[in-house]
Amino acid sequence: RKDGTPWSTDKDGILLCLLAAEITAVTGKNPQDYYEELAAKHGESKYNRIQAVANGPQKDVLKKLSPEMVAAETLAGDPIT
Repeated sequence: RKDGTPWSTDKDGILLCLLAAEITAVTGKNPQDYYEELAAKHGESKYNRIQAVANGPQKDVLKKLSPEMVAAETLAGDPIT
């Protein structure tokens, strides 16, 4: 969220359990069945992460990075501010 309301990045702990309970209570379906319906409608969820380790000189450049050094105006569709 970007509107200042409370939120949490915890998606693998207690909040996920609460979400599963809410899905079951609201839809009457278990979370797996609910996910399968969503995947059939919207496509399977995919995740790909590239682990790129910075060496010493690269870390030095990143430490000194300033807004003026960033030419891009957006990142993943969101404006860089």
